[in-house]
Amino acid sequence: MKTGGVAAALLGLGSTVYAQIAKTCPSTDVCYSLSVPSNTASSGNGDIFFQLTAPTSYSWVALGQGSSMSGANIFVMYTDASGSNVTLSPRLGTGHSMPQFNSAAQVTLLEGTGVSNNIMTANVRCSNCKSWSGGSMDFTSSSASWIFAAKSGSSLKSGDTNAAISQHGSQGSFSFDLSKAKGGSDVNPFTGSSAAAATACSGGSASGTAASGGSASSTLASPSGTGCPTSWPSAYSTAWPSSRPS
Repeated sequence: MKTGGVAAALLGLGSTVYAQIAKTCPSTDVCYSLSVPSNTASSGNGDIFFQLTAPTSYSWVALGQGSSMSGANIFVMYTDASGSNVTLSPRLGTGHSMPQFNSAAQVTLLEGTGVSNNIMTANVRCSNCKSWSGGSMDFTSSSASWIFAAKSGSSLKSGDTNAAISQHGSQGSFSFDLSKAKGGSDVNPFTGSSAAAATACSGGSASGTAASGGSASSTLASPSGTGCPTSWPSAYSTAWPSSRPS
């Protein structure tokens, strides 16, 4: 399983890195990402953002909070009736049976959601993922337990959040490194040109303090990952200037 943390905005002169995204890919074509805004990370309450992506060759894919299916807070994605968009079905895991629709879930599908080039994408804001019937999650901690599942086959093509789903063909559990997911404001972190570039590659986050006078130093990590460039474009300086502009 590939895991990593990426920044949704590159470091600019006199600015800081904004929304952070932790990403894991259980297989080469199915990926899950998580972003926890700063307010939620500090208080433990508030919105979180997550993303599911998978080809339409999957009947459905799912991401869930918890360490096992029983008691998990699950989010299932499949194509809608038109086949050009997706349905997100929040469900509760009850054991080795089909998860049931969870009407108490406060989730919203955001910009960037849909089907493009045979890839399903769900960009999701969840406003009550701190706790659910069966469990809870501490977003102030350094890591969190999640599960995933997927079923390959014909597209489900249903707008029914109660649609029957076949038993998964693959499944597993993992931990999101929350230290790589925390940061930014309560806005969709999965849209915009900088977010698209960052989520395509691992690396590129930076650390440092902007100078209020005199000089400061900070380096921008080289990008890494399949299909990534070997270095950032020259437009993005890899170091602060030696002194403030006059």
